[in-house]
Amino acid sequence: MAKPYSNDGSLSKRAAQPPMNLETKMGKSQEPKVTQEQEQATTLMLPGDTEWEYAVIDGDWNTRKKGGTDFIVLSSLPEEKMAEAVLKLDTQFPQARTAQQKETDNAMISSMIMEMDDDSAESFMRRIGRYTK
Repeated sequence: MAKPYSNDGSLSKRAAQPPMNLETKMGKSQEPKVTQEQEQATTLMLPGDTEWEYAVIDGDWNTRKKGGTDFIVLSSLPEEKMAEAVLKLDTQFPQARTAQQKETDNAMISSMIMEMDDDSAESFMRRIGRYTK
């Protein structure tokens, strides 16, 4: 790694240069690519959540900052966070996904809980209890 200062104490030439933008260097566009599914997705908002909006794209829950263009697939989040979000969204918007789509996530969530130690599983079940009744 280049030292930011040369031996005489002045800023080295390399450190004085602005950071290289790899996307620009590689010829990639700075604009996010929005798929047709994302453009056509109906966005939903949870009551009291003014920061995030949600959409089902290809059967999976996605989220983005309100007014943003880039969706994040919830399945890319840490398991517990994803599981809680999916259960909350499926409870709030029961018609948004098919029973088969929900069952796939529910099976994954059940497996995740089975792999937890007893204290973690109990804590998780308390947190999600309000969404599973």
